[in-house]
Amino acid sequence: MRPIATPLRAAALALCLASAAWAGPSEPAPALACPASLEVREQPGSAPASPWLALTDPGLPVHALSGVSMLQGPPEQGARLVPDFERKAGRLRHYGWTFKPVPTSAATDEALWLACSYHHTALILVRPVPAGMKRCEVQERLLPTGRSLGIEGLRCE
Repeated sequence: MRPIATPLRAAALALCLASAAWAGPSEPAPALACPASLEVREQPGSAPASPWLALTDPGLPVHALSGVSMLQGPPEQGARLVPDFERKAGRLRHYGWTFKPVPTSAATDEALWLACSYHHTALILVRPVPAGMKRCEVQERLLPTGRSLGIEGLRCE
């Protein structure tokens, strides 16, 4: 048996279709994530004094993600933002930042950057945080001692 189309149902359907068309297609938030690892080729700044030799440790070919932070302004200045929330649950720690809206015309010193650090290297990867990002949360696995075992995830919206 087919439902009877009443004027009230027709009006409700028209209103739903009109509001969906007005809102337009919803766009997913841009993805923001750190690469899981970083390959690094290190060299000493100068040759070590004899009898020392500089060699690459084959046991450390890839450096795993070890930390996530947010920077404000040019990354070279290293102005790291302190997380504005943190909570622990067992061996997991969640921490992150809530962002105020920054106009796209904002000065470079107000721009936000994601910084990813890696085990056993001083190199970090940085990228600008897309406009419209409201919040980022890091999930970190902890050892029984409370020290970091590694980053398990980053969720930004």
